[in-house]
Amino acid sequence: MNYRAQNEYCCDYYWSNEKTFELSINQLIDQIQNEKKVSRLVFFGKTTDETYESELNYIKTQVGKSFEKKPPLVTYVAQPVLGECSYAVEIHYLRNTPVKMNIEYKEFEDVQYLVIDSDDRRSVLIGGVRSDLSNSIRKQSDDIFRKIETILSDENLHIEDIVRQWNYIGRITALEDNVQNYQAFNDARSIFYNKADWSKHGYPAATGIGMDCAGVIVELIATQQKSKAVQIKPIDNPMQIAAHKYSQEVLIGKNDERLCNKSTPKFERAKAVSCEHGYTCFVSGTAAIRGEDSLTGKSCACQTNMTIENIDLLISGENLKQYGIHINEAAPMDFARVYVKNANEYKETQECVNNKWKKVKALYVKADVCRDELLVEIEGMASSRFYV
Repeated sequence: MNYRAQNEYCCDYYWSNEKTFELSINQLIDQIQNEKKVSRLVFFGKTTDETYESELNYIKTQVGKSFEKKPPLVTYVAQPVLGECSYAVEIHYLRNTPVKMNIEYKEFEDVQYLVIDSDDRRSVLIGGVRSDLSNSIRKQSDDIFRKIETILSDENLHIEDIVRQWNYIGRITALEDNVQNYQAFNDARSIFYNKADWSKHGYPAATGIGMDCAGVIVELIATQQKSKAVQIKPIDNPMQIAAHKYSQEVLIGKNDERLCNKSTPKFERAKAVSCEHGYTCFVSGTAAIRGEDSLTGKSCACQTNMTIENIDLLISGENLKQYGIHINEAAPMDFARVYVKNANEYKETQECVNNKWKKVKALYVKADVCRDELLVEIEGMASSRFYV
């Protein structure tokens, strides 16, 4: 895949269809070793509550052997890969740039994280944060955010420095004691976020998506400006109500007793991090929603096309210009994760994506979306150059 020279934070995908889990993971890791400065590895595959822990430990062990001096962060997401392969890995790595970067590999409790320092910014990348599965979704989420807060504080960053967050929630739309799992997570996230001031840069870009195994997993990137050359801006979509402004009517179940109302999902439609010559735009999980209402009663293909239209408008030059981002050309998606609710609708989803985004490298996985009526969700990253 061809990445733009200005984009120092890059991504790629590898797939495997070996006969066993172990052979597949080993094949994926063998492919990864050609990359330089690997920061994060996100593995995807079909697994169960009974086998997840041992498989995660196997992945971490094999990654540790292959990257002995500088092991990347590892997350394993229980989402079956769609298509001809059984397992896949998303590789995040740092491109060599003229800017000198100091990278430290650290750990707190059971959480791995990286600290990346340069003259213009300080970033913390946190791998898959988990908690005790015997606890409720709310208690797991509270504990996960406790760990994240401690790490950020130890590294002299603030909660409001989070620019991108991935939230994987087991059985995301299920109800427990009349509390939806996604709503329980959103309430815990809001309580955590209420400790911060989001008025300057807006909330993070984020994805809240289902997974087949129980529990909650959170990954994130936090970035703090050290120079005026770096700008961090929230990006809105004029055709969608910001998720953090949703009405109570679209939220499911009862609220956390610590809150007066059900909490809205606290994320922006996208978050742009720009430097002197270009920018990276983290595109949040996006679905077929206009205003705050889902497109219902339509095919998966219709929902996919509307989702792509939403993203194309979001990252269009005309929309970005409103936020002071002036680009030389339209900024197509560099890569995309495509979450498909029903495996039998994978082909029509892929066809829609290929027709609209011919050069975008995409990973397709099976996952429940945060609303029962939504069949597809897409996230990713776009980058481009400024006018010079």
